Amino acid sequence: MQVRALVMYVSLAAFVGLIVLEFFLPQVSTYVLFGLLGWFVASLFIYRLPVMSRHVGRSAGTAAAPGPVPGGPAAPAHALPSGLDFCLYCASPIERGAAQCPQCGRTLPLAG
Repeated sequence: MQVRALVMYVSLAAFVGLIVLEFFLPQVSTYVLFGLLGWFVASLFIYRLPVMSRHVGRSAGTAAAPGPVPGGPAAPAHALPSGLDFCLYCASPIERGAAQCPQCGRTLPLAG
């Protein structure tokens, strides 16, 4: 299981648990409120950790394509970067240049 999915499920369970606790034990509602606020602030930092990110784009061993030339013609707005390592629709890993995603079966634009 991915770390970010695990953190999301733990966060949801904690929020639901604390809200249920607040209804059954109203004398601790102040502590529950501060607990919820503290977990919310902590989760903002947790989701920014490097382990929570996934690699997007080219592999580390491939050279990046040169960027646009300053003052030159701009790329069309509909052009997508070629050589993506993941499906644009379901984010599953795919082979570079694949015409169709093996996971969701959708046709990938500008394949190859």
